[in-house]
Amino acid sequence: MEQRNFFLKAAIIVAFGYLWMMVAPVLLPGIFRKQPAAPPRAPIVAENEAEQPEDGPIAADPAVVPNDDDADADAVEPGQPQVPDELDEHPHHLVELGSLDPTSEYFLLVTLDSAGASIQSAQFNDPRYGQADNRNVPLKVVGDNPNTDLKTLQMSIKQIDDQLKKFKTSLAKVNWEVIPDEQSEGEVSFRYLAPDGTLEVRKHYHLNKGNPQDRDTDVLGYQLDFDLEIVNLTQQPQELAYTLQGPVGLPLEDVENSRAFMEVKVGALETKGDLDDVSAIQQTAGTIVKQSAEAIAKNDPEEVEEWKSPLKYIGVDVQYFAALLFPEGNQFESRYFAEARPVVVSKNPKNESWSDVSVELHSETFEINPDQPLEHEFDLFLGPKRSELLQPLGAGGVKTFGWFSIISRGMLSILHFFHDTLMAPYGLAIIMLTVVVRACLFPVSRKMAQNQQKMKELQPKMQEIRTKYKDDQEKMAKAYREFMAKNGFNPLAGCLPMFLQLPIFLGLYQALLNSVDLRMARFLWVDNLVAPDQMFAFGFTVPFVGWTHFNLLPIITVALFAIQQKMFMPPPTSDEQEMQFKMMKYLNVFMLFIFYRMPAGLCVYFITSSLWGIIERKLLVLTSDNSSASTDEQSLTDDRDDPPSERDDEPTDDTPKPPGFLQRIMAAADEAKNQTNGTITKRDDQSKGKGKGKGGQRKKSKGRR
Repeated sequence: MEQRNFFLKAAIIVAFGYLWMMVAPVLLPGIFRKQPAAPPRAPIVAENEAEQPEDGPIAADPAVVPNDDDADADAVEPGQPQVPDELDEHPHHLVELGSLDPTSEYFLLVTLDSAGASIQSAQFNDPRYGQADNRNVPLKVVGDNPNTDLKTLQMSIKQIDDQLKKFKTSLAKVNWEVIPDEQSEGEVSFRYLAPDGTLEVRKHYHLNKGNPQDRDTDVLGYQLDFDLEIVNLTQQPQELAYTLQGPVGLPLEDVENSRAFMEVKVGALETKGDLDDVSAIQQTAGTIVKQSAEAIAKNDPEEVEEWKSPLKYIGVDVQYFAALLFPEGNQFESRYFAEARPVVVSKNPKNESWSDVSVELHSETFEINPDQPLEHEFDLFLGPKRSELLQPLGAGGVKTFGWFSIISRGMLSILHFFHDTLMAPYGLAIIMLTVVVRACLFPVSRKMAQNQQKMKELQPKMQEIRTKYKDDQEKMAKAYREFMAKNGFNPLAGCLPMFLQLPIFLGLYQALLNSVDLRMARFLWVDNLVAPDQMFAFGFTVPFVGWTHFNLLPIITVALFAIQQKMFMPPPTSDEQEMQFKMMKYLNVFMLFIFYRMPAGLCVYFITSSLWGIIERKLLVLTSDNSSASTDEQSLTDDRDDPPSERDDEPTDDTPKPPGFLQRIMAAADEAKNQTNGTITKRDDQSKGKGKGKGGQRKKSKGRR
């Protein structure tokens, strides 16, 4: 009993002592305050210690006051720098570089934010590059997304961000100091000192000037020089890495009708020569990698990748504009970044393809000595996607034309010739381009018209063949081949112009998607040739198709398709042809759905091409009828003038013409089919015919005997 009372008293005493240790520091903080084991020392020692104040270092030196508020924090070793209780905050500033005056030597107005020393926005001052919904407002090439806090070229360093967590901020959000001595026209510098005074980070921006008369080829005016410097303020080397944010907030225009959205573009470096010989290394962006916003937003590991190769450039582009970051220096000898990752800036809930994406650049781990700051230099390109601007930077692969790039570039050259030399507006230039294309295809179109006219004339005979051999498909095919060979008729000749115009159609489509000059180009009631004409809004959304505007040009385009079909296709002579005609009518309705959101410039091309085709066909038919009539009249006259004996003695050319390429292919296909099905082949049929012939001759001779 006494032993149990002893243990009970001991437990009460221990519990009371533990409770006192927890409560006493709160009730009596002055008595129980933890004192440092030894007086701390500053990491940077002044040259003349006598000049230091007695009560501690000056404000610019690292703070060494222990953190009394964080009682649960790990004890700091004596003499090590510590984070102060209060953050030395700098005032917020917005610094503008460049101008919105199109007559100035600047092409851009870049607004820098002291919060994170980052780029808030960059705007064009070229009147051609206005916003799609309001051409009088300058377009922002970056900084056009109000739904994110990310900014272009903001950065983070783990050592500094860990200190700023105490103040609920970060290096990307805290206000940096604007260095007055390094601020002038077109350039500015920012710096930030770590709270414990061990690191200082500097950013320097310089916006280049260009020639206002040469905006389409002077790449310097679209470049922003960006220098990053990290200084070690301690006496010992430090290891660190930083993360840099890529371009953010490129403009997505007319997403309802556009076919090209935001993409991350990476130019990976290739080497040519001996890697041991630095002078022999040629850095070229040999591998162009792109990631679509849809793939990045879906976070599909099979489609989204991280890039660990040395970089020539990396950035984000949209349909007509690009923001690309170029690391300076030899990235093989001293590379800046260990890897780059695509990131989602803001995800669009309606369509993932419309999401805003960017990249994060994670640097290598560097060792910084006290007397050797880390210095990295970059060029940031902010401009339109013109080959004349991208090629000098080694980033020509950013502008892609697809499979028919040669045709697309050729068409753009012709359009620019009509516009720049002949001073024709781009809408009229597209019409002139269509005339040039159709004139080049005139021999093929003429052959097509003749083929269709001959098809009309041969329709009755072809119908007789179908009726005669309707129960034997093989004999029908053979009769067709012989009939086509005798008359020199090729049914696929009419499809040749369509196949030839397909690359032209795709090439022009890619040209419209990539030509920034056609953007916002006007023609008649069309306000933008690279978008649907959109005469007026419905005020509602058409169910199932999502149409919100009335587009007239696609309706005219499909109507002309139907007129051509009705005018020039021969009338059906069988149930199968009747079914084909019905299918063609349904196809026209389907074409309306395809063309309804096509660029207006493409519809102008097809309208002009269809009108040309109708006029051309009418003229060819008239000339063909006159020619055939005169030929028939001449033949009748010759028949009346020539003696019968002479006409009878003249040889007649009734022998069939040699089979063409199509006939040979069809014959080979039929023969292969016969051999596969185990039926009698042509050779077997001939051998049996010979045997029967001999047998018949023997029977005939026997009958004579």
